[in-house]
Amino acid sequence: MNRLMIIARLREGAQQEAEELIAAGPPFDLEELGFHRHAAYLTAGEVVFLFEAPEVEWIVNDIVDDVVISAAFGQLAQAHRRASTLCARALLLVT
Repeated sequence: MNRLMIIARLREGAQQEAEELIAAGPPFDLEELGFHRHAAYLTAGEVVFLFEAPEVEWIVNDIVDDVVISAAFGQLAQAHRRASTLCARALLLVT
């Protein structure tokens, strides 16, 4: 099982909007795409998304490359740009 963690720094004062985005959930079916687990954590300054699946990095890559899914993700990304900085770092943790 692999884990992919995406950490994004929030702009000052964006925590409430980030809470709303997390509550709305992802714009795609996680189970259908092959994810085994998903979690989102929010601090005063960062939002952390954790995805677990075999070869999770390929699933995330497929999401980015899929025109239909990435269009839905693009809508979420536009909202995320209001809530976070454009720079995010990704860490792949293999367990």
